[in-house]
Amino acid sequence: MDDFHAQKQQSLRRAEVNLEHSKLLMQQEMSLRYPALPKMQFFEGASSIKQLYEDMLHMIDAYKYLAIKFVASNTFDLQVNVQETIQTYAQTFFQKLQANNIGVVTYLAQGDLIMESIQRLTQNTSFIDIPAGQSAINLFVVGKAFYIIIFKQIPIGIKIESEELSAMMHFLLNNLKVD
Repeated sequence: MDDFHAQKQQSLRRAEVNLEHSKLLMQQEMSLRYPALPKMQFFEGASSIKQLYEDMLHMIDAYKYLAIKFVASNTFDLQVNVQETIQTYAQTFFQKLQANNIGVVTYLAQGDLIMESIQRLTQNTSFIDIPAGQSAINLFVVGKAFYIIIFKQIPIGIKIESEELSAMMHFLLNNLKVD
């Protein structure tokens, strides 16, 4: 009976290895067949959003980026009615950026109830008070990747790796008329 279970476990392990190998081959085939398609990844829930921030750190490190761009909604309504802040999800993210001297070009979309204006912040800005709830939105441009985070009851995030989209976002933010 023990030999039977050992054979089944070994067979299962081989099947798992074959499955992973097949997935890798399919991904390679897709990237060769459709090289221009953007790569998208979805994140759902608090722990997944924390992984999104870790993914950004990995991108920054892998490509040796010196700065990223960050846009956050920050209305008076959000400041008053939202208990959670970005610190809940990204405290270590911003600490690691600071420790590694990674610049964060930051824009705050502000207003009373809705976003009415945008302001570019100085480099020494603290991010811990930025609201993270009630549909607050954060956008990040990290090299060739664009990240969107929407802080709803269950926060969601999207990563889009697209050179074209990121180039457009860099262009828009570089040419934005700010208060």
